[in-house]
Amino acid sequence: MKTLSYKAIHKNGTVKIGYIKEKDTKKVLKELEKNGYSEIDIINDKLIGNIREELKDLDDTALKYLVKHDLEKSAKESVFESLKEYFATHKNSLSIFLLILFFGLIVKNYWAVGAGLFLIGALFIFWILSPNYEYVYKNIHKNLAFGNYLNALELINRLERKKLKNSQKADLARLKANIVACRGHLGYAILILDSYKKFLLEGSPALYYSFRAMLYLNRRDYKEFLKQIQKAYESDPKAVVAVDLALAHSKFGNINYAKEIIETIDIDELPKYAKFAYYLALGNIAYVMQLKDDALSYYKLMLNCTKEHINNPAMWIYIALGIGHYAVLLADLNRKDEADEILKDSIVKIINIHADDYLRGKLTKRYPDIFDPSPRCK
Repeated sequence: MKTLSYKAIHKNGTVKIGYIKEKDTKKVLKELEKNGYSEIDIINDKLIGNIREELKDLDDTALKYLVKHDLEKSAKESVFESLKEYFATHKNSLSIFLLILFFGLIVKNYWAVGAGLFLIGALFIFWILSPNYEYVYKNIHKNLAFGNYLNALELINRLERKKLKNSQKADLARLKANIVACRGHLGYAILILDSYKKFLLEGSPALYYSFRAMLYLNRRDYKEFLKQIQKAYESDPKAVVAVDLALAHSKFGNINYAKEIIETIDIDELPKYAKFAYYLALGNIAYVMQLKDDALSYYKLMLNCTKEHINNPAMWIYIALGIGHYAVLLADLNRKDEADEILKDSIVKIINIHADDYLRGKLTKRYPDIFDPSPRCK
């Protein structure tokens, strides 16, 4: 059944926007007119139309993968993983040293064998003394996801002692500022972030305002959070920032504005990681507008994006919170048994630590036995 959207203006100037099934058009028109609405426009809805096409390619492999995957187990540091990533980063040097070693073995040149072993050993010792940036950075995000803030700060301080690019320094300052804000020191958090304000504003004002917005989100100041996201969007209204703005308003602001913004986005312009937030925003918008079947479809498309990001700890918080929204809808549809499969202990832990008041309130009402009503960041 085709879904249409309508816009109607009340005689007192109030604007009403909503969705209707095509078969109900006449009935809804009469009801709107009876309640004092005029200038009623019925239009084909771009978003609802798009989802029908996208759902043709949807399968449940990502959902099955999420059910099997234990994030908390993945969060434990692995020496093998560290060594593998380190040698992958230094694969050119390792290849040369191995060539020297094998050449020495083949021609029976023991000087070459010794040199090869010495160089490989030196590389190994350097790994012990100085783990590579990528490995430590991943572990920072693993600790953040599970609320191990002191461990995360220790790892950030460890990386800050390395020779880093300004972009890496600014990113570490962002992470540190978020931890400090979460622990209740917003002013100090802003000072930490603003130590790279000039660099960020020169490179990407949108990035600076997005980073600043997260500090207010961590303090549950949603009004200021929306202001900062709006500044980010006004400084650079590209698709990725538009997704952030639409997602923010789908939870804390104007739902009609969220819908207006997201309709401007061309999904083909989005990087892969942003498609997750795009479908989450669409799901939230449909949920608030009581289009629960459409919300379910959007949330499924969101979950379909998770498989390629599940091994990226920087995405774990977002994935868990997305699952939280999906679980709310499943409860409303009397399908809690499906939610039980995906609400694993590791997911619940992350949600309990990072959920905003909007999501926390809905989850604790529907799943009081597993979700904590009081935020961890106070």
